[in-house]
Amino acid sequence: MANQQQLELIKSGTAAWNQWRQEHQEEKIDLSNVDLHQADLSGADLSSVNLRGAHLHRANLREANLRKADLMGADLHMADLRSADLSQADLHWADMRATQLVGAQIASADLDGADMRGAYLAEKILKEADLSATKLDGTEHIEVTKE
Repeated sequence: MANQQQLELIKSGTAAWNQWRQEHQEEKIDLSNVDLHQADLSGADLSSVNLRGAHLHRANLREANLRKADLMGADLHMADLRSADLSQADLHWADMRATQLVGAQIASADLDGADMRGAYLAEKILKEADLSATKLDGTEHIEVTKE
């Protein structure tokens, strides 16, 4: 269950959120099933945050740190994830249709069963990403780079 205090804090803006994260580095963050559709979370530190089932439809997550975040079953439909760090994130069954992922890092991310139809994946580094059962119909400009 989502922590209401943490939800109000993230809604107050990225600067306040990131400062709070710096001051509470050991605190477990639960934003599961929250409604953050169309939220501006650009540059937010959401690393290791529980966002399971969160509604992030059309959210601005540009340059956000989502490293090791739990986004299982999250609604990221049409979200802006350009230059975001999704390394080691759990994106099982996430709705990522029509997401913007240009410049995003998804090394070792688990995309098993994710729906990425219509996503823009140019300049992607899919190093060690689990794409089993991932729906990729209609994706544009897939360029896989191995390092």
